[in-house]
Amino acid sequence: MCYQIEFLQRAWEEYLCVSDTSEDEVDPNAFVRWTYARALAHRQPRYEAIARNWGIKISAQDISKVTTASEMIELVASALAER
Repeated sequence: MCYQIEFLQRAWEEYLCVSDTSEDEVDPNAFVRWTYARALAHRQPRYEAIARNWGIKISAQDISKVTTASEMIELVASALAER
């Protein structure tokens, strides 16, 4: 996942405060997990707009039948055509 620098800087400062750690004590894996959850929440309105404007729906049942890349392409193409 790519983070906007402003978001990442705010997350870093907030993480240092809430975890009560100094920069050299941060567990990188813990920071990434903590930041990833916030990034998804931060991006949710954008993802909803993308889905609303350009999204397609494909049922899990239809996807479960796919066994090749060409079948997947055909399934997506069909969903796009129905839109």
